Amino acid sequence: MAGTAPGASATRQEGGAAPTTSQRRQIARHFVTAYPQARQVPAVPISSGFDRSVHLIGSSISVLKTWVPRGIPEGGALAVQPAVRTQNLKVLGDRTPFTWGGHFTNFSVVHPSGSGLGPAKNALSFFLDLCGFTPADVLVRASRAHRILFPAIDVFATKVRVEWDSRVPKYYTHTVGIPSVHGVNFNVALRHPETGEFDDVGNYIAFTGSKEGPAVAPFTEIGFGDTTILRAQLGLEHVLDAFAFPPPLVADRWADRHMQDAFLVSAVLWNEGLRPSSRDSRTKLLRKYLEVCRSIVTAAGLGRAQTRAWLHGLYEAEGFPPAHFTSLWSEHMESNLWT
Repeated sequence: MAGTAPGASATRQEGGAAPTTSQRRQIARHFVTAYPQARQVPAVPISSGFDRSVHLIGSSISVLKTWVPRGIPEGGALAVQPAVRTQNLKVLGDRTPFTWGGHFTNFSVVHPSGSGLGPAKNALSFFLDLCGFTPADVLVRASRAHRILFPAIDVFATKVRVEWDSRVPKYYTHTVGIPSVHGVNFNVALRHPETGEFDDVGNYIAFTGSKEGPAVAPFTEIGFGDTTILRAQLGLEHVLDAFAFPPPLVADRWADRHMQDAFLVSAVLWNEGLRPSSRDSRTKLLRKYLEVCRSIVTAAGLGRAQTRAWLHGLYEAEGFPPAHFTSLWSEHMESNLWT
């Protein structure tokens, strides 16, 4: 159904104005503040191909793991990295509910394993002292099978509850895209103030190399995402509410969410200079997102003028460069979304 849905944005506006870009960035600044000794590593474009183990950068570990072979600084290395995860492409366009948004900012810090309890203490302080959560708002999900994590878990256990072995064993394991390097983890979850449910926002991981592969010094990674933390802070219905989307153009709640996710990821990748084609995996992924945008517009019966105004509102609210809006609209969407 075309046209703005009456009352459809009410949930996102309860309790004050919609979250802004500055609120998301503040969470990342808090994380940087929590690790004053860490060397900050510059972010890279999501579509840069910097990490050949992934098509698009989906985590800050993609830039931080370059420190592993040369030696992680004693004070740690930290990155605040824009990211895209494409799992939603499996359902986008068919109104299937999804939990996580495709675009967010991930921030992580890596330390040599001999760094003691400081990194874990800083992570706990990040949540309680800098982000303002109470101990009752924070939960650690851990497994008794991974004793290497016990010292860090004990740090959290001085303030917050630990939930043992409530998930399948695979939940507590991790890979990093480096051959022969594997990790074990505990996750940190935050309580949603409206539902009371705890949702994961990141993890603490201990990585080691296998005996069969090249020698790799053990290291730890601590990483979280901005939209999941903001959802818990502000009691948002969904992580996509961490972005300042204009009022919805479709009445169906999940059709609206699908439109938000597809158009946002398309805009972020387009803004980096990526263009849709069959040239490589990255250009193919953008092409798929733009095809989803077209199917959503078609299914909802949206016109050019209202779609253009909605997208322009997103660009303005998020502070995206106006020139990128002009090129995305005039070079692609204006003609291709209605063919």
